[in-house]
Amino acid sequence: MTVEREILEKLLKIPTVSGHESEYAPKIKDALSVYFDEISIDGVGNVAVFKKSKNTNAKKLLIDAHIDQIGFLVSKTEEDGFLRVASIGGIDARTLPSSDVLVCSDAPFFAVVSSTPPHLSDSDSKLAIASEILIDTGFSSDELKSRVRIGDAVVFAGLPADLACGAICSPALDNKLCAAAALAALYEAECEYDTYVLLSVREESGGFVGARVGIAEIKPDMAIVCDVNFARAYGAQNRESIERGKGPSVSISALTDRVLTNDIISLAKQKEILLQTVVEASDLGSNANIAAITAEGVRTAAISLPITNMHSTSECASLSDLCDMKRLLAEIMGGKI
Repeated sequence: MTVEREILEKLLKIPTVSGHESEYAPKIKDALSVYFDEISIDGVGNVAVFKKSKNTNAKKLLIDAHIDQIGFLVSKTEEDGFLRVASIGGIDARTLPSSDVLVCSDAPFFAVVSSTPPHLSDSDSKLAIASEILIDTGFSSDELKSRVRIGDAVVFAGLPADLACGAICSPALDNKLCAAAALAALYEAECEYDTYVLLSVREESGGFVGARVGIAEIKPDMAIVCDVNFARAYGAQNRESIERGKGPSVSISALTDRVLTNDIISLAKQKEILLQTVVEASDLGSNANIAAITAEGVRTAAISLPITNMHSTSECASLSDLCDMKRLLAEIMGGKI
């Protein structure tokens, strides 16, 4: 098993819904301690992994990959063992009925989102929104109330499944896929820069809180924000998506540094690493939106990995793309730009 796949599987086993940073950050630190010596947790729950340069007075490079995932918070316990929830992040209501979920109480347990059988629905039935669904736990009302607190996290259940042609399917590939690539690159690289991998929090819940705090605290000379992006699939226009299996992409945008971006493109060509380009003129939809304007300003580029079925129970990606992002980031860490 490659180191990036190994790290990915460790991260996917840790539920990381936005708002529960204080609970999962120590678990991430423990999981990564077998690879890295210098790991810290800041006041909002960001996990920063550091590797010192072999050079004195080296510049600072920061790789940001948000670690939080979409999910739910328990909002109410109903009669007959059902839960109501509020969503965190952009949940696709079409994927919810009959989904397997994990309720992250003190003693976590599996449950399922209720669905209406076709025999009892009609052609005018509308898709539910997250606040209207019921989660069937199987417990009695009294037992459920003793096991679950209001505000407990709920995540989509399931561990990685291998598909044909080197693809992988799992909940929460957004954005643990990029986090695994960045961490594997840091593990393997001989760093010319003092390099930080920032596993930032609260990206999915809006406001880019983790990136704002982490980047301002580290004060890097340059930053590369890594996140997933839309892969070519039914409903995705070619102009706004990238191909799976053709490598990561770098964003061309008014919000990113053009010189740094061009250097990354040139480096990929030189090292024969697959790299696509995507135009995201004025909104990258990621922590890259604010990285460049944090503190005194930071030279910023954005690199992404293509996935299908984003924000669903079954996000899919190519393991070769994961490897290519790791290789590209390792070259960058090694001072090739």
